[in-house]
Amino acid sequence: MAYIKNETADINNINSILKWIKNEFIFGAHYLSLGYPALFLSLMILLDLQIDFFALIVTYLIPLIVYSFNYQKELDKDIITNPEKVKYLKNRERIFPYLMGLYILLLIGLLIFLNNHGFSLFILIILVGGLLYTIVFKVLTRTIPGFKSIYTAMVWAYAGTFCVSFFYSLQFSVFYLLYFTFLFLKGLINVIFFDIKDISSDKRDNLRTFPILLGVKKTIILLHILNILSLCILLYGVYTNILPIYTLALSIFFVYTLYYLTKGNTNDNQELHKYTYLMVDGECIFWPIVLVIFKFLYLKFF
Repeated sequence: MAYIKNETADINNINSILKWIKNEFIFGAHYLSLGYPALFLSLMILLDLQIDFFALIVTYLIPLIVYSFNYQKELDKDIITNPEKVKYLKNRERIFPYLMGLYILLLIGLLIFLNNHGFSLFILIILVGGLLYTIVFKVLTRTIPGFKSIYTAMVWAYAGTFCVSFFYSLQFSVFYLLYFTFLFLKGLINVIFFDIKDISSDKRDNLRTFPILLGVKKTIILLHILNILSLCILLYGVYTNILPIYTLALSIFFVYTLYYLTKGNTNDNQELHKYTYLMVDGECIFWPIVLVIFKFLYLKFF
């Protein structure tokens, strides 16, 4: 009998640990933060550059710091849309300053180790720009329609495009301009889609987001248009030989986005919303995987 009780207790402990890992991974911004190193890695694949794992860790820490700060500052807002997330973050609120301190120390240590002044300055600009979004820039959406969406997508595209060029000291070319435009459109879709679930809290804060100004149905139509434009940019880049032909692999995510936009338009199913938002956050994570497969097939058979 005692053995059965101990075994049950062990199982409960394991389940508790697994639940904590899942909650920390998702609610602690780790899952979302994987998107930036995935963009960095994708660009290294497209440009045939040698992968630097320390730089990848830096690109993981930047969004981790920014999003962790944003999550903790907006707990009162998120209680409306994601109470499970708020409950978890409130439980670890007392250790949050220590976590932030650890992330920042790791970032500083890696930048010193890499000893790349241009890259360090670029990272500092991205970090400050991300933190200022929560502190200052977000409220500008009260006077400038859609500002927070445009600003976030712009920073995301800037970071995802030029981080590699600063790290490897590459010269600017039309390649970067085209890739930046593609990332900006994809980022805009992501951010505006998330604004749909925040309509109630954004109205309370008097923010003039796209879903509030246009309504949900017209916003979804706008996102479909942006999705088509992003595909056109990709096709144009390959057609003009600005982008390598295996960049077409990313066209798969046109269908991916089409799917979650369609599913995300269902407003009466909370679980479906959680599922689609996980899909949105996870899109970029699959980019380097798809690019490596298509690049290998292209080089092997063509």
